[in-house]
Amino acid sequence: MMNITKRTRLAQGASILTCTLMLAGTLSVSAAAVKADSTSRIFANVYPMLYSGTTYLPLRAIGEMVGKTASWNSAGQNANPSSSVEKIPGTAQIPPQTNAGSYIGEEKAKSIALNHAGLTESQVTFIKAELGQDDGRWEYDVEFYTANHQEYDYEIDAYTGAILESDYDVENWSAPQQNTTASQIGVEKAKSIALNHAGLTESQVTFIKAELGQDDGRWEYDVEFYTANHQEYDYEIDAYTGAILESDYDVENWSAPQQNTTASQIGMEKAKTIAVNHAGLDGSKVKFVKAELDHDDGRWKYEIEFISGTWEYEYEIDAYSGTVLEFERESIYD
Repeated sequence: MMNITKRTRLAQGASILTCTLMLAGTLSVSAAAVKADSTSRIFANVYPMLYSGTTYLPLRAIGEMVGKTASWNSAGQNANPSSSVEKIPGTAQIPPQTNAGSYIGEEKAKSIALNHAGLTESQVTFIKAELGQDDGRWEYDVEFYTANHQEYDYEIDAYTGAILESDYDVENWSAPQQNTTASQIGVEKAKSIALNHAGLTESQVTFIKAELGQDDGRWEYDVEFYTANHQEYDYEIDAYTGAILESDYDVENWSAPQQNTTASQIGMEKAKTIAVNHAGLDGSKVKFVKAELDHDDGRWKYEIEFISGTWEYEYEIDAYSGTVLEFERESIYD
């Protein structure tokens, strides 16, 4: 290994830059900036370019290490270190302002995030609002949460104020511990909200689950139940406001209890008749290619398929009510 050390004074009374080149199969450059007060700092490696026997160093990157920027002098055909670079205590060296203008500032970034979230400063607690660099872009990272511990995380362009990214989960942060039941609606209220939305009463359903939990920083009730004909309902309800966050008709990781499923079903022949009548056809003039009972998304239904002339028909019919859930007609040549 061979070391080559070059000491360069970048400006009168400013800083001395020491560059050490280490040649050992690959070439790398490390830099130390010695300030006028004799303190020194070690910076991350910067990478040179070897061309036609000459080693070229990245003057701009090295200059910024000691608080200088490199500007090109077209008249003299050379580069000169110039104006000082702004420093923010406790952060990495900040580059000079660009043509896009100056930074919008921390308060403006916080205001942009709050406006997007539809909140005011009095409604939130800030976790973080700081300037940093990510993938070569300077941006503000703004994080806060509300009284019901809904989290918000924003990345905002430091120059334009554009929202680069936003989500509802602050990484590596947990809500402060508190008495979480203080102002929550309670499990019985959550069950009532779910039943009202489904248009059912408690006597018409069997509950699978009704419990409080936390998901993505939000406290919510998970309410699951099914009806006598095994129609499933799954609700997620905000633990503080009672708002329905999500609902669907398929309870995950659950299967209907085994029983005589044909007890009150309409039967295969009835399902075929309903499909043919809905299509406006004569049952004696169609060719059935599929007729079967299936359990899908928590619902028992008949899947009926038949052909008439050059058309193919597909039907899904509720096994208990005979309601046409879905149908499709397409050419047999498609």
